[in-house]
Amino acid sequence: MLVKMSIKDIYFIIKRRIWEKRNIIFIIITIILTLALILCLEIYNIFGLEKEDNLKRDPQYKTIKVYKGTNTDNDYDKINDIEGIVYSVDINKVETILVNSELLNKKLIIPIRTLLDKNEIDIVKGRNIANNNEAVCVDGYYPRYTDDEGNVIAEEYINKKDFIESKDLIGKSLSLVKDDKQVNIKVVGTFDAFKVMDSRSVCYVSADVLDSLNEEKYPYTGRLVKVETLKDVMPISEKIKALGFEVRPNTYISNSYSKHIPIFVSILTIIISFYILYNFIKKKLIYHIHTYGILKASGYKNEDIFKIEFIENTIITTICFIISVIIFIIGYYIIINMPVIYSYFVFSNEYNYKIPVLGFLLVYLVLILLNFINSKLLMKQYIYKRNIFEVLEDK
Repeated sequence: MLVKMSIKDIYFIIKRRIWEKRNIIFIIITIILTLALILCLEIYNIFGLEKEDNLKRDPQYKTIKVYKGTNTDNDYDKINDIEGIVYSVDINKVETILVNSELLNKKLIIPIRTLLDKNEIDIVKGRNIANNNEAVCVDGYYPRYTDDEGNVIAEEYINKKDFIESKDLIGKSLSLVKDDKQVNIKVVGTFDAFKVMDSRSVCYVSADVLDSLNEEKYPYTGRLVKVETLKDVMPISEKIKALGFEVRPNTYISNSYSKHIPIFVSILTIIISFYILYNFIKKKLIYHIHTYGILKASGYKNEDIFKIEFIENTIITTICFIISVIIFIIGYYIIINMPVIYSYFVFSNEYNYKIPVLGFLLVYLVLILLNFINSKLLMKQYIYKRNIFEVLEDK
């Protein structure tokens, strides 16, 4: 006669053995494997998704450089008739120039550029540029201080204490000086530099401000065309080319290994994890096989015995996952905030170092799946296909 096991019975059995010595070892090993999987995920998130992240954040990949062909006298204004173009401007208006200024009673150099598309940046505090004498700067601005001779003061590492908060920046009047030219502007807002892969020290001004400070021009003329979406770059490039112009769309050059290596390492880690978990679960099951034989002789179904093993492993996996996530988050933030790591990698906004929360869930589901497969395979081998006497004799 088959007996159905209740949740209370399963809980009673698991409670008695969850903290057995062999389970403590299983917990330690699972924590190590979980950390390895999370690390693989984060490496893939940073380097494997570099191309997708850069294309999404950096506005330059939506731009096309246009020049007159050798056999054409076409007017650049013809480009404006093409649908899907955000702006078409003289290439001299898009360069970044360095100007001298003073902020909080300290001399500094400020990289400035023209804000051609106001929708390109996300204002964090304050507002966007509305008049010629206004500017928006990076939220969490990092100043490049200079000495009395105008030379940038060299720093070995980024000093986080030097970051200027929005409340200390918005409303400030700055005198921008380049050579013998000077323009007074007022900072009216701050923007998120990370979302556009921008410098932590840059400020945007109107085209008139940049023109009045910059008399140096490129030795050639051309147009910079920005389109609405990435998918418009190549079709619009072809349309411009059909008008007789030379086009140079900005394309992303990536190393395919940056994506393939993390994937390969992740798959290898999963295979190794499967093998290690299989052996630990096997030893644990064999240790309890006499108990399972007694349960089987008492009339309990194979599915009930499987539930005991799987639920126990799931509880252990969940405990390990929570501990691993806590360890990883603490360790991760300690590492990326180390002066050398922060200065040479994080500060530049080149990579996305944000922790993928949904990725943690994926790691957890992978671990549960591995436990399910291992438990099912071992139960079939040692319990399902054997009669009660064979199970009891396998003590």
